[in-house]
Amino acid sequence: MSLAVSIALAATNLSDIDLLAHQVGVFGDPPSDATAGAAWTVSTQWAFGKVAKVRARVRRRVWDPIATRSGGFPGCWWRGNLLTGWIAIDLDATLITAQSDKQGGGEFQERPRLSSARGVVREHHRIPRDAAAARHAGSNTVSDHIQVLADAIAQIPARYGRKILVRIDGAGATHDFLEHLQQMNSVFRTVRLTVGWTITGADEMAIAVPPATGWADSPHQDG
Repeated sequence: MSLAVSIALAATNLSDIDLLAHQVGVFGDPPSDATAGAAWTVSTQWAFGKVAKVRARVRRRVWDPIATRSGGFPGCWWRGNLLTGWIAIDLDATLITAQSDKQGGGEFQERPRLSSARGVVREHHRIPRDAAAARHAGSNTVSDHIQVLADAIAQIPARYGRKILVRIDGAGATHDFLEHLQQMNSVFRTVRLTVGWTITGADEMAIAVPPATGWADSPHQDG
């Protein structure tokens, strides 16, 4: 209740729970920031779970009519080839700029890990990315990547999740995550993966800038 009242009083962050301080006679002592944070985490997890179930039902209702079109449900493109019957799950970070009220704090950026499922309607015509799941995830943090992937797969109707291509950049290049993907293969589901990023013309130009003497072989991680 304290969280709801503070939001009604224009609270924009957990520290604004102090807005309740002048209404102690009505609501009692306001909770601490830590208590408010714990309550927010529990309530949002419950709410997000409910929302995820509804989104999964809606996605099934939307995807089923698409599958009845001529050519069936769209596949995905990989290296110039159309993979019919496959769903691509792309995992990548997205930047969210937030304002800090601390002195000299300025702005900071959070990087929740976002996963999206996509395919193509017909050759050279992609359907928009379908954002499947998002949560805070640290770079190279295996448990976070496994969880956001699980959230995304839970959003894919079972009949369309038989063949899954997981694509992630260098942040997912950990042995445990790649082994987890391999273990997801079963009689009913095939999982393939690609990890890394595309070297663009700009990358090639940057690589060419340092002199040849600036490069050295590094066969071991310790240099």
